Amino acid sequence: GSTCTIQVMQDGPLGGVEAVTCTKSAHFAGDVLEIRGAAGTSVAVYNAMGVKVAEETVESDNASIDASALSPAGLYVLKFSDGTTVKAIK
Repeated sequence: GSTCTIQVMQDGPLGGVEAVTCTKSAHFAGDVLEIRGAAGTSVAVYNAMGVKVAEETVESDNASIDASALSPAGLYVLKFSDGTTVKAIK
């Protein structure tokens, strides 16, 4: 799933949130590419040769994309519209 890190300051009597950082993650489950933590972005999928093989809009933080057309098995790079890059192996 997506990973969020929260840094808490202890300056006041109740403390406070200093920073929240969330990361995107992606992995293949058979012929499905599962993407977490990327709602509201679009993603382009590139094969190991650098060729764009798919592009989708990510609607929710728990999205699934049909990856049955992605061949062969191997390393894929996902580039999100916010500049984030994630690697996944099929």
